Amino acid sequence: MRNEYSADTKNMKESLVLVYGDSLCLPRVVDHVAVSDTYPELLAEYQASRGLKARVYSRGEGGRTINDHWARYSLDRNFFSAGADDLLIIHAGMVDCAPRPLPQKWRRRLERQPGFIRRPIVSFIKHNRPLLLKRRIIFYKVDPPVFKQRIEEWLDHATRLYSHIAVIAIPPIGQAAEDLSPGWRQNIVLYN
Repeated sequence: MRNEYSADTKNMKESLVLVYGDSLCLPRVVDHVAVSDTYPELLAEYQASRGLKARVYSRGEGGRTINDHWARYSLDRNFFSAGADDLLIIHAGMVDCAPRPLPQKWRRRLERQPGFIRRPIVSFIKHNRPLLLKRRIIFYKVDPPVFKQRIEEWLDHATRLYSHIAVIAIPPIGQAAEDLSPGWRQNIVLYN
Protein backbone atom coordinates (compact mmCIF):
# COMPACT_ATOMS: atom_id res chain seq x y z
CA MET A 1 0.00 0.00 0.00
CA ARG A 2 1.42 3.42 -0.89
CA ASN A 3 0.27 6.91 -0.02
CA GLU A 4 1.62 10.41 -0.46
CA TYR A 5 0.64 13.37 1.69
CA SER A 6 1.02 16.96 0.49
CA ALA A 7 -0.17 19.04 -2.39
CA ASP A 8 3.31 20.44 -3.11
CA THR A 9 5.61 17.41 -3.24
CA LYS A 10 8.10 18.63 -5.86
CA ASN A 11 10.39 20.43 -3.43
CA MET A 12 10.08 17.98 -0.55
CA LYS A 13 12.64 15.39 0.48
CA GLU A 14 11.32 11.89 0.00
CA SER A 15 11.22 9.41 2.84
CA LEU A 16 10.35 5.74 2.64
CA VAL A 17 8.57 4.11 5.58
CA LEU A 18 8.78 0.30 5.47
CA VAL A 19 6.56 -1.47 7.99
CA TYR A 20 6.91 -5.16 8.80
CA GLY A 21 4.34 -6.29 11.29
CA ASP A 22 1.37 -8.40 12.18
CA SER A 23 -2.28 -7.38 11.98
CA LEU A 24 -1.79 -4.62 14.57
CA CYS A 25 -0.35 -2.35 11.87
CA LEU A 26 -3.22 -3.02 9.48
CA PRO A 27 -6.72 -1.55 9.14
CA ARG A 28 -9.34 -3.38 11.18
CA VAL A 29 -12.93 -3.43 9.95
CA VAL A 30 -14.33 -4.88 13.19
CA ASP A 31 -12.60 -2.17 15.26
CA HIS A 32 -13.48 0.61 12.79
CA VAL A 33 -9.83 1.40 12.02
CA ALA A 34 -9.62 2.74 8.47
CA VAL A 35 -6.47 2.60 6.37
CA SER A 36 -5.96 6.31 6.98
CA ASP A 37 -6.11 5.69 10.76
CA THR A 38 -3.38 3.04 10.91
CA TYR A 39 -0.21 4.21 12.59
CA PRO A 40 1.97 3.83 9.45
CA GLU A 41 -0.37 6.18 7.58
CA LEU A 42 -0.54 8.62 10.49
CA LEU A 43 3.25 8.59 10.66
CA ALA A 44 3.47 9.40 6.95
CA GLU A 45 1.03 12.26 7.45
CA TYR A 46 3.13 13.57 10.33
CA GLN A 47 6.32 13.41 8.27
CA ALA A 48 4.60 15.32 5.47
CA SER A 49 3.71 18.04 7.98
CA ARG A 50 7.46 18.29 8.72
CA GLY A 51 8.32 18.78 5.06
CA LEU A 52 9.09 15.18 4.16
CA LYS A 53 7.33 13.43 1.31
CA ALA A 54 6.56 10.09 2.92
CA ARG A 55 5.84 6.91 1.01
CA VAL A 56 4.49 4.12 3.17
CA TYR A 57 4.91 0.50 2.19
CA SER A 58 3.06 -1.56 4.73
CA ARG A 59 4.34 -5.09 4.56
CA GLY A 60 2.08 -6.06 7.46
CA GLU A 61 0.29 -9.37 7.39
CA GLY A 62 -1.92 -10.89 10.05
CA GLY A 63 -1.06 -14.19 11.65
CA ARG A 64 2.62 -14.06 10.71
CA THR A 65 5.62 -14.62 12.95
CA ILE A 66 8.91 -12.77 13.24
CA ASN A 67 10.45 -15.41 10.97
CA ASP A 68 7.83 -14.69 8.29
CA HIS A 69 8.47 -10.94 8.54
CA TRP A 70 12.23 -11.47 8.38
CA ALA A 71 11.85 -13.61 5.25
CA ARG A 72 9.76 -10.91 3.59
CA TYR A 73 12.25 -8.21 4.62
CA SER A 74 15.11 -10.30 3.21
CA LEU A 75 13.29 -10.70 -0.09
CA ASP A 76 12.37 -7.02 -0.17
CA ARG A 77 16.04 -6.02 -0.03
CA ASN A 78 16.01 -6.76 -3.76
CA PHE A 79 13.39 -4.04 -4.29
CA PHE A 80 13.99 -1.33 -1.69
CA SER A 81 17.23 0.46 -0.96
CA ALA A 82 17.62 2.38 2.29
CA GLY A 83 18.02 6.13 2.14
CA ALA A 84 19.21 8.56 4.80
CA ASP A 85 15.66 9.67 5.68
CA ASP A 86 14.03 6.25 5.47
CA LEU A 87 12.40 4.54 8.41
CA LEU A 88 12.16 0.81 9.08
CA ILE A 89 9.43 -0.27 11.51
CA ILE A 90 9.42 -3.76 13.00
CA HIS A 91 6.22 -4.64 14.82
CA ALA A 92 6.10 -8.34 15.58
CA GLY A 93 5.64 -10.71 18.47
CA MET A 94 1.94 -10.95 19.28
CA VAL A 95 1.51 -14.04 17.10
CA ASP A 96 4.84 -15.49 18.23
CA CYS A 97 4.16 -15.33 21.97
CA ALA A 98 0.49 -16.35 22.11
CA PRO A 99 0.17 -19.62 24.04
CA ARG A 100 -1.49 -22.36 22.02
CA PRO A 101 -2.81 -25.78 23.06
CA LEU A 102 -1.54 -27.49 19.88
CA PRO A 103 1.73 -27.13 17.99
CA GLN A 104 1.41 -25.88 14.42
CA LYS A 105 2.35 -29.26 12.94
CA TRP A 106 -0.47 -31.02 14.81
CA ARG A 107 -2.92 -28.24 13.99
CA ARG A 108 -2.19 -28.52 10.26
CA ARG A 109 -2.58 -32.29 10.47
CA LEU A 110 -5.90 -31.90 12.31
CA GLU A 111 -7.18 -29.43 9.68
CA ARG A 112 -6.74 -32.12 7.01
CA GLN A 113 -8.88 -34.65 8.84
CA PRO A 114 -12.49 -35.37 7.85
CA GLY A 115 -15.10 -33.27 9.67
CA PHE A 116 -16.39 -36.14 11.83
CA ILE A 117 -12.90 -36.49 13.32
CA ARG A 118 -11.87 -32.81 13.30
CA ARG A 119 -15.02 -31.19 14.73
CA PRO A 120 -15.16 -32.97 18.11
CA ILE A 121 -11.43 -32.46 18.70
CA VAL A 122 -11.61 -28.75 17.79
CA SER A 123 -14.70 -28.37 19.98
CA PHE A 124 -12.93 -30.00 22.93
CA ILE A 125 -9.87 -27.78 22.52
CA LYS A 126 -12.00 -24.65 22.08
CA HIS A 127 -14.05 -25.31 25.22
CA ASN A 128 -11.05 -26.41 27.30
CA ARG A 129 -8.33 -24.08 26.03
CA PRO A 130 -7.84 -22.17 29.33
CA LEU A 131 -7.72 -25.42 31.30
CA LEU A 132 -5.22 -27.00 28.90
CA LEU A 133 -2.98 -23.94 29.04
CA LYS A 134 -3.18 -23.73 32.84
CA ARG A 135 -2.05 -27.37 32.95
CA ARG A 136 1.04 -26.27 31.00
CA ILE A 137 0.03 -27.89 27.72
CA ILE A 138 1.51 -24.94 25.85
CA PHE A 139 3.09 -24.44 22.47
CA TYR A 140 4.33 -21.30 20.72
CA LYS A 141 4.74 -20.47 17.06
CA VAL A 142 8.20 -19.12 17.90
CA ASP A 143 9.99 -19.98 21.14
CA PRO A 144 11.45 -17.05 23.15
CA PRO A 145 15.15 -17.79 22.41
CA VAL A 146 14.42 -18.08 18.68
CA PHE A 147 12.45 -14.82 18.75
CA LYS A 148 15.29 -13.05 20.55
CA GLN A 149 17.89 -14.40 18.12
CA ARG A 150 15.83 -13.38 15.07
CA ILE A 151 15.18 -9.82 16.28
CA GLU A 152 18.86 -9.38 17.15
CA GLU A 153 19.91 -10.68 13.73
CA TRP A 154 17.40 -8.39 12.03
CA LEU A 155 18.55 -5.33 13.97
CA ASP A 156 22.19 -6.14 13.31
CA HIS A 157 21.48 -6.24 9.58
CA ALA A 158 19.14 -3.23 9.52
CA THR A 159 21.40 -0.90 11.52
CA ARG A 160 23.94 -1.14 8.71
CA LEU A 161 21.35 0.12 6.22
CA TYR A 162 18.88 2.36 8.04
CA SER A 163 19.59 5.39 10.18
CA HIS A 164 16.04 5.30 11.54
CA ILE A 165 14.63 2.06 12.98
CA ALA A 166 11.66 1.62 15.29
CA VAL A 167 10.86 -1.62 17.04
CA ILE A 168 7.36 -1.47 18.45
CA ALA A 169 6.77 -3.46 21.60
CA ILE A 170 4.04 -6.05 21.85
CA PRO A 171 1.07 -4.20 23.37
CA PRO A 172 -0.76 -5.41 26.46
CA ILE A 173 -3.86 -7.56 26.07
CA GLY A 174 -7.24 -7.29 27.74
CA GLN A 175 -8.58 -9.56 30.44
CA ALA A 176 -10.77 -11.51 27.99
CA ALA A 177 -7.71 -12.51 25.95
CA GLU A 178 -5.80 -13.49 29.10
CA ASP A 179 -8.77 -15.56 30.30
CA LEU A 180 -8.87 -17.39 26.97
CA SER A 181 -5.10 -17.89 26.87
CA PRO A 182 -3.71 -17.88 30.43
CA GLY A 183 -0.06 -16.86 30.51
CA TRP A 184 -0.24 -14.60 27.47
CA ARG A 185 0.43 -11.42 29.47
CA GLN A 186 3.47 -13.03 31.07
CA ASN A 187 4.74 -14.03 27.62
CA ILE A 188 4.32 -10.49 26.29
CA VAL A 189 6.66 -9.26 29.03
CA LEU A 190 9.13 -12.05 28.25
CA TYR A 191 9.14 -11.45 24.49
CA ASN A 192 9.37 -7.66 24.84
